[in-house]
Amino acid sequence: MKSLIKLMAILLSLVMLCSCSAKEPEKIVVAVVEDTEITLEQFNFSFNNLLSSYEQMGLDLSAEGTDEQLVELKKQYLDQLVQVECAKLKIKEFGLDQFTDEEMETMKASAQASYDGYVEAAAQEFTAAGVEDSISQIPQILAEGFGITVDGLLEQLITTATFDRLEHHITDDITASEEEIKAVYDEQLALLKQYIDQEPYNMVNYWNGGIVMLYKIDGYDAYKWALIPISPEQTQVLNSLEESDPDAYEKQLKADLAIIEGAAKQAHASVNTEEDLIALIETYGGGIYTADTIPQETGYILTEQSTEISANAVKAALELKNVGDFTEPVATNEGYYIIMKTDDIEPGEMPFEDVRHYFVATADETAKTTAYEALLLSWVDEYETATYPENLFAETK
Repeated sequence: MKSLIKLMAILLSLVMLCSCSAKEPEKIVVAVVEDTEITLEQFNFSFNNLLSSYEQMGLDLSAEGTDEQLVELKKQYLDQLVQVECAKLKIKEFGLDQFTDEEMETMKASAQASYDGYVEAAAQEFTAAGVEDSISQIPQILAEGFGITVDGLLEQLITTATFDRLEHHITDDITASEEEIKAVYDEQLALLKQYIDQEPYNMVNYWNGGIVMLYKIDGYDAYKWALIPISPEQTQVLNSLEESDPDAYEKQLKADLAIIEGAAKQAHASVNTEEDLIALIETYGGGIYTADTIPQETGYILTEQSTEISANAVKAALELKNVGDFTEPVATNEGYYIIMKTDDIEPGEMPFEDVRHYFVATADETAKTTAYEALLLSWVDEYETATYPENLFAETK
């Protein structure tokens, strides 16, 4: 919500800046905040830019539902623009719109750099299209066709900075209560249970994806492995042969495995504990991961469907009976795997106390957003405001 408010503030500030020099066909007022009027022309410009921003993110709000829903969306957006104008008044009241000379110079330089980037990109497009003679018209085209000027970009930076200041001024001291943190945990736990109970294999996907496993079901074990690899140069050779000459591929693979067989046996002889295996991973890696990127503390889940390692390596892993057992070196087209069973995963829910720290930041952000939204609504009541939603659909002349 706070990000949306800042986006709307930027759009509205930009259109009001542009409208200072633009003549409106007819002034139809859709809202008033103290002495500031928001006209239909300004609203439409800002609303259409908002829709375009969402479309760039792959969300076409104008095509999401019925005409009635679009009408309701426009009314909601008008209410939010009123909140933006009230927030601007609060920014002035709190003195958050004052910048040092150094801050202003930094923003001016940033605005100029952004503008120069637009000009350069346009010039490249013109050159590619064979219309270099029109390059001199780029500033006029950017200003009249897209509302892009150095002053406009500077205004956007100032608006963003002031709303950032307002956000921090209001929310920096707000933290979530213990009940709010627990509520985030409960919500995430319920979702995880739902997804895993509906499709048990989701347990594997979430576990191997590094999700905090608040809920686990029976029937899965975890493994870690080291890979004593075929060299990158020989791997390239193998890849080139695999489809073009299968017989040559098999011959080359045997030769490459023979080169590293001694190292694999020596590595295997060094393994007695999980710590020993981790030392091997730190030396050789694990193929798809390193010692620092294992998704869960106790390792990967492997099943008959697993594709993280070669099928014969998976088969060897699944034959391990007890935690701490490990395979002989398993020959694959990548090299030799040494795999250890590291966890009989116990089913059940993870207690809140054990994972509380994962949810503090999310709960704090929710608490800050809730407080910020409540203040925005209270400011609308504090100032003299009026909206005329019926004018949103008036015909301009």
